[in-house]
Amino acid sequence: MLPSLRSPVEIATVARKALDGEIDIIEGCRLLVKLASRLEVSESDALKTIIAIESETEALPLGEFRSLWNPESLAKKDAEFAPYIEQVRPLVLEAFRALVQEYSAKGLSDS
Repeated sequence: MLPSLRSPVEIATVARKALDGEIDIIEGCRLLVKLASRLEVSESDALKTIIAIESETEALPLGEFRSLWNPESLAKKDAEFAPYIEQVRPLVLEAFRALVQEYSAKGLSDS
């Protein structure tokens, strides 16, 4: 998880980490939804895309929660979501790029 999530520029940080492969794209969506809610930022088209995809994948276990699942059940859940994730991957990556651009600029203008 990220240490401080207090500034809108953190949205760009999370999106960049997902683009760079440092975090899973669905994990990136979940973090961005939480962060955007906490910061009460306006919902751009990119953020609406992220929110919709996070909602569609909320039943997919991520991070440390995966270790709590039965391996067979986890494999089934992964297989269930794999086609959807591949289908939306281009949309998610485009949304991440838009958020990096939008919120990196906000960080510069806030200085």
